[in-house]
Amino acid sequence: MMSFCNLLMTRFFTIILSFDIKRMWMIVTVLFVLFMFKTAYAEDEIETLDGSLFKGKIVKEDNKSVYLKIKTGTVLIDRDMIKSVRMSQSWDIEDHVERLDKTSANVTAKKNPEPQSHSIIYFPLKMGSWWKYNVRYTPQNLYGEHLTEKSSAYVTTWEITDQTRTNTLYFSQYAWHLPDIYQLTISRDDVTGQPTRKMLFVGSLEGEADKAFLVMVDQNRKDSFFYQRILPKNPFLKYTSQWTDIGQESKATFKSASKIIGVEGIDTACGYFEDCLVIERVDKVENQTLQSRVYFWYAPDVGMVKMIHEIVYPQVESGKMLKTYSFQEYDLIAYGVK
Repeated sequence: MMSFCNLLMTRFFTIILSFDIKRMWMIVTVLFVLFMFKTAYAEDEIETLDGSLFKGKIVKEDNKSVYLKIKTGTVLIDRDMIKSVRMSQSWDIEDHVERLDKTSANVTAKKNPEPQSHSIIYFPLKMGSWWKYNVRYTPQNLYGEHLTEKSSAYVTTWEITDQTRTNTLYFSQYAWHLPDIYQLTISRDDVTGQPTRKMLFVGSLEGEADKAFLVMVDQNRKDSFFYQRILPKNPFLKYTSQWTDIGQESKATFKSASKIIGVEGIDTACGYFEDCLVIERVDKVENQTLQSRVYFWYAPDVGMVKMIHEIVYPQVESGKMLKTYSFQEYDLIAYGVK
């Protein structure tokens, strides 16, 4: 009888022990999967000096910049702008080439190659790059009727046609950040006159080296420069999300206020472009009541793909305030970025 009871007890504990081991193994497996899932999707965090917080995956670093991969691409953040970094996990020196608090100068060999990544460029500065747009201009009269006889449609081509070393003639207000300036030639298919030429460079105002912008200057008017900042080098920082340019235009003070209003996809005649940087610009001329508002869409690694310009001219007729409108649209139809 005792032997039978001992046998039953032995079998009972064997079953319990077997059940516990299986259950424990399942728990360990689930926890491991959850840990791997969390690790795979954990995000690094970079906080900049202006309070901006970026979340993503640090994929590369060098002595000047940190490359953070986010949903829309890879953002390049200058080291001088970084306040703190929180890593989601520990990195081996072979996997993460250079930590913020370490150097890999003594590392001669790496197990894995460096990640191939680049920052998001919304206006590529490369010799020979070109963009072709359909342009549509449709004005209205005081009563909202389209002035068909004054409407126009044509094709314009923007092309980077020259690249030269820095010329101090163009930098009376700005310090440049790149060794070259670029010439942007703008021509139309319906006129035989001389094309318009602009100068492009990356620079910043004196005392604002951390606020670098792509700047455009009218080359044809060397006697009266108006420096128009097109977009920031680091568009996702708070203190570069809006800016104001002031200059002279036809002997009147011209004020241009720009701001980044979002990121979205946009349809064009050339196709659909995702993750476009959208910029709104409001222009005002001293002692004039016209209202000028421009919207730009810049696609990553492509450039400007659409532009809509609305101008409102307030006028008084028979004691009533009326407005006329003009609408101009640039729609990308073809491009070649080097």
